[in-house]
Amino acid sequence: MRRWANVRTGSGWLCIGVALALALAVGCGEPPPATGTAEKSRAPALALYTPKAWPELTTEALRAARAKLPKDAPEDAMIDGKITPGKRGGKLVYGYASEIKSFNPVFTDSASDDEAQALMYAGLIGYDRYEQKDMPGLAKTWSYDEATRTWTFNLRKGIKWSDGQPLTSDDFIFFTQVIFDPKIPNQLHFYLRQEPKENSPPYVFSAPDAWTLKVQIPSVDSFSYVNVRGLMPLPRHALENAWKSGKFLETWLQNVNPRDLVVSGPYKLKTLRQGESMIFERNPYYWVYDGEGGQLPYLDEIVMEYVSDQQAEHVKFLAGELDMMEENIGIFPEMLPKFIDSAKQGNFTVYALGPSLNIDHYFFNLNRGGTHTDSNGKKATWNPSRPDEKPGPELKNFKPFVDPIKLNWFTNVEFRRACSEATDRQRMIDTVLFGQGQPLYGAESAANKVWFNPEASKYRYDPAAAKARLDKLGWVDHDGDGIREDSQGHPIRFTIATNKDNNIRLKVQQLLVENLRAVGLGAEQQVLEFNNLVTRLRDTYDFDAAMLGLATSVPPHPAGGANVWPSTGENHLGYPKQKAPMSDWEAQIDNLFAQMKQTFNVDEQKRIFFEMQRIFNEEQPAIGLFTRNGFAAARNRVGNLKPTIMRVSVTHNIDELYIK
Repeated sequence: MRRWANVRTGSGWLCIGVALALALAVGCGEPPPATGTAEKSRAPALALYTPKAWPELTTEALRAARAKLPKDAPEDAMIDGKITPGKRGGKLVYGYASEIKSFNPVFTDSASDDEAQALMYAGLIGYDRYEQKDMPGLAKTWSYDEATRTWTFNLRKGIKWSDGQPLTSDDFIFFTQVIFDPKIPNQLHFYLRQEPKENSPPYVFSAPDAWTLKVQIPSVDSFSYVNVRGLMPLPRHALENAWKSGKFLETWLQNVNPRDLVVSGPYKLKTLRQGESMIFERNPYYWVYDGEGGQLPYLDEIVMEYVSDQQAEHVKFLAGELDMMEENIGIFPEMLPKFIDSAKQGNFTVYALGPSLNIDHYFFNLNRGGTHTDSNGKKATWNPSRPDEKPGPELKNFKPFVDPIKLNWFTNVEFRRACSEATDRQRMIDTVLFGQGQPLYGAESAANKVWFNPEASKYRYDPAAAKARLDKLGWVDHDGDGIREDSQGHPIRFTIATNKDNNIRLKVQQLLVENLRAVGLGAEQQVLEFNNLVTRLRDTYDFDAAMLGLATSVPPHPAGGANVWPSTGENHLGYPKQKAPMSDWEAQIDNLFAQMKQTFNVDEQKRIFFEMQRIFNEEQPAIGLFTRNGFAAARNRVGNLKPTIMRVSVTHNIDELYIK
């Protein structure tokens, strides 16, 4: 799934299968002034990182590796042959930006929750972010039966939890029981239904034996694989009592005793000092081994240090206090020369990873609903069930979410196209990102090489065309104050909200307001606390327009956009959770998304998704700004590094890393 993000991360069913969570804002260093021409010499060119090819183990080599496994290794231990066998010992230190809220894999509230849980929990199927392809996880093989619409996963025999108890298919069944429990609020169950709706038929899960998991889907759905691949086990023996006693919501949260955690991933929590650090130690029952029979992970400890803002993280890394900096954390564009100049002395390498899969954009509030007072005197929400439905007189004290005058502007596609033509993306990139970015005109980054439609319309920067488009609407400046009035004489004024703790985004917001005002639109900056902004976007709908980032799911398949593309989606841009599509273009996209789920033919899926992007780019429900170029850094003493543009860029293979 896709989610709003700041700089640090994004969501979705990660390899560990996490809930939808919004990345908390983290502070950014002061970027260059938002006027004038960028000093491009301060952002020197850096050769794009070229991934190393790791050959597959031959059958003979795999057989030889299994012969070297220790006697207590699981029967179906995984052999990782695409690494250099490393030496055990040592530790790695890197930062995290927000206080941990949950170690319970059913709940994640922040990017730091994601990062910590990624160390501790393994999923059904893995994903190799370096080679960008699926890989076995707790399931060693899997298959799909078209006749019965059933996925069958063959689990590894002999796998154990970190406390030594057997990990079986029943632990996967327990996971599904918990997330479908109506008393356990979570988003995960939506992705294991025919449609991401509360009343949609759920997938049916069964465990014929301890090493087999079956998932039957209600109807033909090619996206089901993307959904079920993120399934993960929950230790029934450790959590069932809490679940049955109604205490699951309070279990394994930020106040957890590390000794109580039972995990399936490479590391387990050793020490937690809120607001200071988290220390993880090796899971003695981890089930992955290298080609020489050595058990992973190699490192004794992982230390995650709390760093309150990104500027402090830069300082700590350059001072040698941190070993790694992720691409999703980001090396500030204006700091890139400093990092490059310091690399030799600091014994680290800066990796240029190319354009990010994540995007920055802005969008208008298209919500046609509102609030009213119900028969019990309480505040209630109303939304239309069809495009022409209006709130009736029986709705007492009805208040629309969006001023009807503004809604008339925002729902006009010519207005949105004019805004796109007024947006000088290249100036934003040059002055704020020091040239380290690529213009964006739609919903997908060009870095998504499989699913990006390069032929979709682009309403490029052309202020003269924007003015002509607005003139044609009859929206002109009658009183000479520089702000156009609509055809009814209302001055076209609105705010664009963003979060206060991201100075780079604030500078972009400043430039955007200047761009829009230059064509006669009375845009104004609105700066909010991140949590306040998210509340307005998801609950109260109290905003005119908003500027944010959107994180791409891993793997970057269209199925990850099930909460964005359909009009019913929780993060559907402009007007989420619609009862029915409120526009013809949204109905078209809904139908296309449903069609894409009906075919297992990848070429046909691409054709459909390209058409969805074409419609999106024509309608401009969200106006793309740019994708940032990604850079990561790591000490040269770290072995088996596999940098990738996908989050997390240098710690995604944390179990393989070692100290040279």
